[in-house]
Amino acid sequence: MVWLRGSKVLSLLLTVSLCLCVSPSLGTGAVELKYTKTPMFGTESMPLRLTCKAEYDTKQCGRIDAFWCHHTLEECPKLIDPGKYLTVVNEMLMEDHSVRHRHIVTDFIQLTPADQGVYQCNAVCEMGGHTAMGHYINITVEAAPIVDQRKANNGGLNWTYSTGMILWSLFLILELLEVKY
Repeated sequence: MVWLRGSKVLSLLLTVSLCLCVSPSLGTGAVELKYTKTPMFGTESMPLRLTCKAEYDTKQCGRIDAFWCHHTLEECPKLIDPGKYLTVVNEMLMEDHSVRHRHIVTDFIQLTPADQGVYQCNAVCEMGGHTAMGHYINITVEAAPIVDQRKANNGGLNWTYSTGMILWSLFLILELLEVKY
């Protein structure tokens, strides 16, 4: 039996922990999805961001189609309307070159009351028939605050700049007229 002491034990532990940290693991699946479970709140006519990370094994999966969808009673259609959503996908190849991390970021350009509901991140592998369906996340859309235009305009006192410009313009015109006569 070999006994390790002092710095040799520490060196062995560091080597083992480094190997565990560098080697990504997908568990038993070919693709896994990771994102927050926290319900989200947004304000009508404001933007909102959904972020999902898909980790997948290229040997088992090939490429993937990863996307956000909005659940209805019958289906979960992808969020692809360019007038409503902006989706950016970024992918990183890991050290062993068989695992990839894909980040899917979908921005609602302007939330509407119809955007309220249940959303899910999904991924489908090109080969092998593997799929991953993430947990549900609820989005609540709050009404935009009502702005009292009188208070927004400081009680109607914002006219001073415009009035000043008109008076200055009249002064310049009168000066020009005096020069001609």
